[in-house]
Amino acid sequence: MKKTILEEALEITDGDRKEDYGEAELNFARAKVLVRGFLRAKFMFIETTGDGIQALTQAIESITSSDICLLMVQLKMAREIGKHKRDNLTDICGYTRLASQLEGDEYA
Repeated sequence: MKKTILEEALEITDGDRKEDYGEAELNFARAKVLVRGFLRAKFMFIETTGDGIQALTQAIESITSSDICLLMVQLKMAREIGKHKRDNLTDICGYTRLASQLEGDEYA
């Protein structure tokens, strides 16, 4: 019997991916640091004054690990819009579950 997408996502987030890449919390924390650095570099030369720079800095620094999960969901959505692939839908479920875990709604 074929697994549902949700069953597959649960299995992947508890098994293969965790074995391959380690703890999701650490990986998304790394991604958060990289995304923040990327955004700082990208927006470094924007002509902004006083409060604008502070607001931009605060926005960049407010990016969380669960935000990274949501960005990955958007990437998978963009891929799915372009062409259906079961993996996209499974990963959307998986990233959503990981975001929930990172927010403390579900135990890892």
